[in-house]
Amino acid sequence: MRIKNFIYYFLLLLSVSTLVSCSDDDDEEPTPEPTKTELLVDSQWKGDRVFINKINLKDFPGVGSNAQTFESLRLNFQEDKTFIATFNYDGQERNLEGTWEFNADQTKLTMGAFGEVDVDRLTADNFDVSTTINTNNAAAIAGVFGVDASVILAYLRAGALDTEMRFVKAN
Repeated sequence: MRIKNFIYYFLLLLSVSTLVSCSDDDDEEPTPEPTKTELLVDSQWKGDRVFINKINLKDFPGVGSNAQTFESLRLNFQEDKTFIATFNYDGQERNLEGTWEFNADQTKLTMGAFGEVDVDRLTADNFDVSTTINTNNAAAIAGVFGVDASVILAYLRAGALDTEMRFVKAN
């Protein structure tokens, strides 16, 4: 009987010590990944590089000398679904305002006069989009590239231009 009591008290002591040693601190919930909307509006985006038909804009005949216009581009997306694009053209700062909207699965972004672009990558530091320049959006794109729309329209005679625009988080 004595051994039975000993085992009983031992288990009771073990149970109490286990309960007392449990921490009141719960494991912290992991921080959820930000949505694409949150990533888009949390930063100002700066133009970094443009590729037209896989050729760097700086190397594109008739356009390359104007690459700094795209590099001056700053995009500010707001939670109210508006954006402001600010860039330097002919030594003057210009603004283009519009609205933006993601499609249902956030793989496409419609940006006013720019039209619809494919969202290729959107992280805290990088925002890459691609689109096909056609006669419908040539004027808006030409303004961002800092060239006369007729230059882009001349290239469009050979067919549509696949364009990739890369942005980085502005500091």
